[in-house]
Amino acid sequence: MAAKNFTHQGNGQSRDGIASPVSPLPDKPRLQTLLAHLGIASRRRSAELIEAGDVSVNGTVVREPGFRVESPETAAARCSDTHVL
Repeated sequence: MAAKNFTHQGNGQSRDGIASPVSPLPDKPRLQTLLAHLGIASRRRSAELIEAGDVSVNGTVVREPGFRVESPETAAARCSDTHVL
């Protein structure tokens, strides 16, 4: 049997309908990646929200999309005054 060729469709499924694995977050993910992983916005849109000052982590406004979240399990994040993490 030949190996199947899976193409990521952006919705967690391959072309044949079988769920593809979701890659885990790194230990210290970038803030824009974390927001995208949580489904808040795409990475690009997350970067725009961060640069606009609409995102805070542990009570501090973050304006750098590449900001690394030290402990995503215990961090408190808000986006546009909505608690997201």
